[in-house]
Amino acid sequence: MSSEPSTTEPLGLGLLLLGLLAAAFFGFIGLCAFAPAWSAAPLVRGGSVNVAFVLGLGVIGLGVALTGLYVVVANRAEARAIRARTGPGIRR
Repeated sequence: MSSEPSTTEPLGLGLLLLGLLAAAFFGFIGLCAFAPAWSAAPLVRGGSVNVAFVLGLGVIGLGVALTGLYVVVANRAEARAIRARTGPGIRR
C-alpha cells in the first residue's frame, strides 16, 4: 500500500458532504442555543423524549449516511482507477 495520497479520491464530494454535515450540526446547536424552549419540548404530548434528542439522533444518522455515501463513491473511483491500470481482469 502506498503512503502517497490517491488521485482518485473524490475531494470535492468529501468537502461537499463535510459542508452538509457541518451545516446540520451547527444548525442543531444554534436551534438548541437560541430556541431552548422549543428544542426541550416533548416530541409528543406527555412524552419524555424531547425534540432536541430526536434532532441530535438525526444529525448522527446523517453523519453515518454521508459517510456511507462517500465510501461507496470513493471505492468505485478507486476500482475504476485499478481497472484502468491493470486491465479488466476477471468479471463475475
